[in-house]
Amino acid sequence: MAESSDIRERLAMLCRSARKRTSIFTKKRPNKWSPTSICRPGSIEPFTEAGAWEFIACCLQAGVKIETIPLDKPPDKIGYVMLVPGNHGEDVYIKLEIVGEMVFGRSFHVSEKRSH
Repeated sequence: MAESSDIRERLAMLCRSARKRTSIFTKKRPNKWSPTSICRPGSIEPFTEAGAWEFIACCLQAGVKIETIPLDKPPDKIGYVMLVPGNHGEDVYIKLEIVGEMVFGRSFHVSEKRSH
């Protein structure tokens, strides 16, 4: 399903607000969030937590393709997924979930699949 520009803008805004974003693991919302283990594209320096959120917001504003997927946990909720080129031919898999006025970081890791 294609995303609307409203969702893209909302996700970017939430990602840029330290009070409106979280990547805390819970049983209800498990995640694989490890930006500090990934080097920023074109750099040998790893992402910081804040840097990862800014990177996501920039990708959203740059028009990186977003796909919507149904989440297993919690059931009947929607995840927003991006596959972004990283270093050394690897892609970064990013998955977000909007919950009320918050964005939950569900995934930020090297993708197990390649898009190119």
